[in-house]
Amino acid sequence: MAHRHPGRPTHSLGATLPDPWTLNDFDFTAQPGVDEKLIRDLATLRFLDDIGNPGYQSLWSALRATSAA
Repeated sequence: MAHRHPGRPTHSLGATLPDPWTLNDFDFTAQPGVDEKLIRDLATLRFLDDIGNPGYQSLWSALRATSAA
C-alpha cells in the first residue's frame, strides 16, 4: 500500500487518541463491586494529609528504606 504522505506511514493517518476521561465519566452502576464513595474520597488525595501523623512515619520509613536498596 502506498503512503499518502512521504515519510508518514498510512496506518498512522487514522490513529486518534480518546478524549480524556474523568471520574464523572465512569459508570459505577456497571461495576457494582467498585466502591464509589471510596474512589471519590481517594481522588481528593485527602489521605496525603495523614502522612505527617506519627502512625504513618514507620510506613514512610519502610518505603524509603526499600526504595534506597
